Amino acid sequence: MKAKFYLIIFICILYSCKGKNKKEYYDDGILKAEYSVNQEGRLEGERKEYFHSGELSSVGHWENDTLDGDVIHYYLNGKIESKLSFKKGKKNGLFLFYNKDGKVKQKSFWVDGYTHGDVITFLSDSFGGGIEKEYFVNFKGKNTSLGWVSYYKNGNLYDESRRVQFTSSNDTIKLGESFIVDLELRRPRFKKTEFVLGKYDDEFNLTDSTSLDTIVAIDNKAKLKFTPKEKGTKVLRGFARNYEFIEDSLYQQVNLVYFEKKYFVVK
Repeated sequence: MKAKFYLIIFICILYSCKGKNKKEYYDDGILKAEYSVNQEGRLEGERKEYFHSGELSSVGHWENDTLDGDVIHYYLNGKIESKLSFKKGKKNGLFLFYNKDGKVKQKSFWVDGYTHGDVITFLSDSFGGGIEKEYFVNFKGKNTSLGWVSYYKNGNLYDESRRVQFTSSNDTIKLGESFIVDLELRRPRFKKTEFVLGKYDDEFNLTDSTSLDTIVAIDNKAKLKFTPKEKGTKVLRGFARNYEFIEDSLYQQVNLVYFEKKYFVVK
């Protein structure tokens, strides 16, 4: 009797722990979505959504009511509209967006909710048919654009925003060697520009006020030369201060353009 009793208890626990399948419907009774929830009523596993016509609209993976895994959206014609990747609710991994003909429209890579590197958009023929690159950083907890530049198919410049452009012969240098970087503020609003560098963390919070160094630009350009004392991955951060004077030391207007550049120091 005891064995039978415990078997019944085990079966009850097993079924109580099992999630429930759910379905949602449009007002006219057509299936809209289907998914599973855990005992707390939170999304767990795969969720599928459908167009009113019945075709699959999206499919994504959830863990405890939080996106965790890949999410794919579809056009009505069945082709993929986007492939997105999440980890514990944050954008994490490769993001791809497609045109209705299946060609990639935009791609980017995300780490812990922030873009990592360039967001690349493939422009239509009406915009030159080339590409646009926009760089983002984590600026004080917000995903912030540091400017963009676009090119025709042949590689010639099409258009660009105010941004800091870097030019260096090599982003990997040996310990003890000098690292030379040319800085240029593209499309400035005013005539005078200064580059202010310092020790900033990965959210652009200043960590050491004594580290600030101001370089006065000539024609919005400046050359930076320094010798790293430690090996490893390094990041150069700062901002370009573009402004005009009213009189004496009074600023008429100031525009800040933040920037960062990663480089590598090896033995």
